[in-house]
Amino acid sequence: MAFNELNQEVPPEVVEKARELGCKGEVSFVYRDGEYGPGKPAASIGPSKKASRFRSPNYELWKVPLVLGWIAFEQPGLPPAFQYDPSTDNWVAEAIPLVEASINDIVRDFLRHPYLHRVEHSMHAHLINSLSVQPHFSGQHRIGSTGEVTQLIHKEWPETTVREEKDGRGNFDIAILSPALLAQCNRLRHFADGWLPVPIVIEMGLNYSLEHYEQDRSKLVNSSVHRGYLIHLLREYPDDIREKASIEFRENDPQIQTAYGRVRGVHQQIKLLSDPEITSFQDAPQS
Repeated sequence: MAFNELNQEVPPEVVEKARELGCKGEVSFVYRDGEYGPGKPAASIGPSKKASRFRSPNYELWKVPLVLGWIAFEQPGLPPAFQYDPSTDNWVAEAIPLVEASINDIVRDFLRHPYLHRVEHSMHAHLINSLSVQPHFSGQHRIGSTGEVTQLIHKEWPETTVREEKDGRGNFDIAILSPALLAQCNRLRHFADGWLPVPIVIEMGLNYSLEHYEQDRSKLVNSSVHRGYLIHLLREYPDDIREKASIEFRENDPQIQTAYGRVRGVHQQIKLLSDPEITSFQDAPQS
C-alpha cells in the first residue's frame, strides 16, 4: 500500500498515474481534491529534482487531475510550447469569413453613423457582441482537463511574444480562441496568464495617428498571429498624406489585413478587408 504525506492510502490507479507523470516522491504529494491538510500542498510535477511547497495562495491554478478524484500540483513556470497549428484547424477556417464579415459591417456602420459609438471601447463591445451571438463562437468550452470552461472571445488578451522595445507583454484588443487550442491547455495558470497563442486577433483604433496604427501592426507581426485584423477609423481627424500609401502598401500580407474608414465633413473614405485600396465617397456607401 502507498500513502501520501497526510497518511491517506492512495489507490493503485493513482499510484500508476503519478509515476506516469513523474511526480517527485511518487505519491507523497498527491492529494484528494481539496484535502491538503492544515498547510499548503506541495508541487511535485516539473523539472525540479524535488517537490516544492507552495507559499502563495494561488496553488489551485496549478492543479493537475489524476484519476478517481485525486490530484497533484505542477511547479509554477512558463508553459511548454503548444503543439497547435491553426492552419490545420477547420474551426479557424470556418471562423475567418465570419470574423471578416463582422469587421466589414463595423466599418460600414461607422460611415453611416460615425457617432453611434462615442469611444473605441464601445465599438469593441459592439463587435464582440456581433460575433458572440453567432453559433460558431457561442457557448462554453472546456479548458483542457482542468474541469473549468471558458468562452472563445476575449478582451485584452496578452501578446504571445514580447516586443523588443517593450518591458513586458501588451494586450490584444480582441482575441478569438479555438476549441482545439483550449483542449491543449491543462493548467489554469497558463490560461489565466494568457499564454495560449490565439489564432485570430483584432486591433482597433478610433482617431489615432498613423504611428498608432503602425504599432498595432507591429504587435500582430511580432506575435506571428495566424490571422490579424486592423480596424483604423477616423472621425473629423486631420488628414495624413502618408496614410493611404502606408495602409495600401501592406495589403499584400494575407495574414494581416486592414479595414479603414474616415469621415470628415461630407468627405468619406472606406477600405473593407478584401479591398486593395482606399476609396473616396461624398456619402457613405450602402453596400
